[in-house]
Amino acid sequence: MGDGYALSSTSSRMLDGLDFSLRYRGGNGDGYAMNQLWQALGQLQLAWSPVTPADEDHIYRGIGIDRKRNLSYISDSQADVVYIFNSDSSRPPIGSLRDVSWQTESYGPYGVDVAEDGQVFVALMTFEDRNGDGIGDHSLWKCSPGGSVIERVCMLPSAPRGIKVFGAGMKAVVFVAGNLGELIRCTPKTENEFKAEVLFNTGIKENQQSILPNEAQTVFYA
Repeated sequence: MGDGYALSSTSSRMLDGLDFSLRYRGGNGDGYAMNQLWQALGQLQLAWSPVTPADEDHIYRGIGIDRKRNLSYISDSQADVVYIFNSDSSRPPIGSLRDVSWQTESYGPYGVDVAEDGQVFVALMTFEDRNGDGIGDHSLWKCSPGGSVIERVCMLPSAPRGIKVFGAGMKAVVFVAGNLGELIRCTPKTENEFKAEVLFNTGIKENQQSILPNEAQTVFYA
């Protein structure tokens, strides 16, 4: 703390009738940055959008946005499905992505993101060992926009959290945040098969998705 850094600071404001609090670490000169952040948050349009019955059990893990087609994909590891929404978020799901292999007792679809060509990539987290290699069958899946084609493209060396896709087709690169801090890069070997390799370890252990949300990982890894 000798460099003028406080352990943490909290700033609270009302935005669109809701009380927001931001907690951050930083030096005494970070007030300007926080004001810029509040200005950005103030431009958000907030709306309540109930889309599932209150008596259903859902655990939402990740979200992918297809800006060209105005679609949003939200993974649910309780129902073992990825829901498809119109991006206005004003209606129930218009469809879903699901595969029988996603029906696991532990977790399920986790990170999700959309390539430039509309292909949807889903990272499956499961600690079930169905192939008998001694580790959980964590894997990366590629899905057509409407879900007519869903295929596993590679196994993953660690439990996945958030993912980020760059490019499309044979030039697609999928970055996966591993549960124990790994940065995993997945690249195509063929149209339907990818290669997964650990690039380095970030040092951030467990629950990385909670520490670095999907979009924040874009900044952290890109």
